[in-house]
Amino acid sequence: MISTVRRRRLINVTEVRQALERVVAADPDHADRRTRNGLPARYVSRGEPNSLVARVLAELGFSVGVLRSLDHEPPTGELFEVGVAVHESRHAALKKIDPTAMALLAFVQEGQDKGEKAERILRRAFQAGWLFPRRARLRKPWLAGA
Repeated sequence: MISTVRRRRLINVTEVRQALERVVAADPDHADRRTRNGLPARYVSRGEPNSLVARVLAELGFSVGVLRSLDHEPPTGELFEVGVAVHESRHAALKKIDPTAMALLAFVQEGQDKGEKAERILRRAFQAGWLFPRRARLRKPWLAGA
């Protein structure tokens, strides 16, 4: 008997990069105001995608409902805190993202949580590093094919 189970196509690094580039082009100076004040970033604020990662996910087609649920999902091992890191989320919708593309989103979120501007995060994400290029590729697996 032949299996007819269809495999879902995963969102890949190229798609995440293109979405990130579009979001940054629209607002290169975006930096989450909450992180500049020492607070955790929010995926949704006033009913709209707020953080850089949330804006990229929305650009990729994820709904505000999915983003809002990430704001309410506790991080791994936490009981009282809410707002999970994108790569730690157990939300079923995020299983559509390829692991290497998810690593790129985690890198973007790391910069966002430090209060960096969107343009700087994008630039850093795709710099291989001239001094230790091998180490940069280990830390940034999305560069391995570049």
